[in-house]
Amino acid sequence: MLKTTHISVIIFRKRNHRITISLSTHCKSYCFAFQKRRFCKVKAAVLQRETYAFGKQKKKY
Repeated sequence: MLKTTHISVIIFRKRNHRITISLSTHCKSYCFAFQKRRFCKVKAAVLQRETYAFGKQKKKY
């Protein structure tokens, strides 16, 4: 009986390890996607303001 219990514990550890790897991979991809989305929103707003500011400067010259 001890061997059977030991085997089931080893199987559980392997499954737990796989779950941990898949969750960390999913979280990393989700976190990067979320950061990219936030960055793109800020970048678009900054580019609009820069274009507007540079457009006004060119008209002054």
